[in-house]
Amino acid sequence: MKLRIEYIANDMKKFKLKMKSLPSKTLFVTNIKLSDIIKAFKNLRRFIFFNIYCYCKRYMELNIFVYVLLVFCIPYLLYSNFRIKPRKGFSILFIAIISLVILLNFTLFTFIGTLLLATSLLIKKKNFHPFIYTASFITFNYEIFNILDLKLIELTINYLFPISLVSCVFSSMMIGHWFLVDPTISKEGMKNIALLGTIQSLILMSLIFLEFIGQDIDVIFRNVILILFFSTSILSFASFRSLGEKSYTGVMASTGLSYLSLIVSLGGSGGLLLLS
Repeated sequence: MKLRIEYIANDMKKFKLKMKSLPSKTLFVTNIKLSDIIKAFKNLRRFIFFNIYCYCKRYMELNIFVYVLLVFCIPYLLYSNFRIKPRKGFSILFIAIISLVILLNFTLFTFIGTLLLATSLLIKKKNFHPFIYTASFITFNYEIFNILDLKLIELTINYLFPISLVSCVFSSMMIGHWFLVDPTISKEGMKNIALLGTIQSLILMSLIFLEFIGQDIDVIFRNVILILFFSTSILSFASFRSLGEKSYTGVMASTGLSYLSLIVSLGGSGGLLLLS
């Protein structure tokens, strides 16, 4: 181990000597320190989470942001049960996570929606599950409309649609993790969710570029948000392509890409909602 470290250190010294021997005109490209790259990533991370924090302070509290995010995971849970066909443990885990909304905003409609989801675990006939999930989803959305008190079109395009992108990516990540437990589940459903995340990101980019949403945002910040959504679309599409691999490593790569896509989509959605 010690010899290997010394070997790497000698290589680094040789690399630095080569960099110093290069002409000065080329140093503007090569003279970049690792600490500068790390600092840039830290600043990007701060920008992402600062956007989310400021958005929640301006328009809704953080618990409501997470509330909407978890509620819009319900359609993906329904799709997963019928298309991917995981074991019952997946539904128990996902419903347990979604049911955290009752801690975020304890109201009558939230309680009813959570109760409906829990009831679906007790019903063995899956033919009834779509009706139960739909009723729960409608109940939760009625509570969201009451909280935000906005027009339906404005609420859907400006708020729910960007947050639902994060829900899509989060659901894809959840399914990827469950594949580690149950490798027999279908990858086709996972591919469709990843592809939907790609399309949704591109739609958001188009809406911003054509100034249907975010028209009041400064050009610089709008370009940053466009880059973040474009990055989300690339990462989601890469996840889609990774699932085309027959080997187990394809799912592992897809799950890792979902992590990155989740962070970037949070930054894009948070920035859009904050600055609009």
